[in-house]
Amino acid sequence: MCGEWVGGNGPDSIRPSPARRTESRRRPTVEKHLTEVMFRPNESFEAGLRRFNKRVQQDGVLAESRRRKQFEKPSVRRKKKQAARARKARRAAMKAARQINHEYAF
Repeated sequence: MCGEWVGGNGPDSIRPSPARRTESRRRPTVEKHLTEVMFRPNESFEAGLRRFNKRVQQDGVLAESRRRKQFEKPSVRRKKKQAARARKARRAAMKAARQINHEYAF
């Protein structure tokens, strides 16, 4: 058992060592997005803004913020992932069926 003896007998007599205490309370690291677009020479503001919006869309910054807006229980997250996998499998099966039908058409 690692920790220090505080004195007394019972479950509260041993306190976790400071290093151990901070490990258990450490928050998961959140990747911070800093989307940056450098304006090209003679580029209009509108064109730069379009490139910036496209980059934000590609990075998924807004989707991430919408996803984190409200806490989602792990069970709900699992169900959503399972539903997405089922949709993906269904789409792949439909695509394969269309391709087979297309081959027989000729």
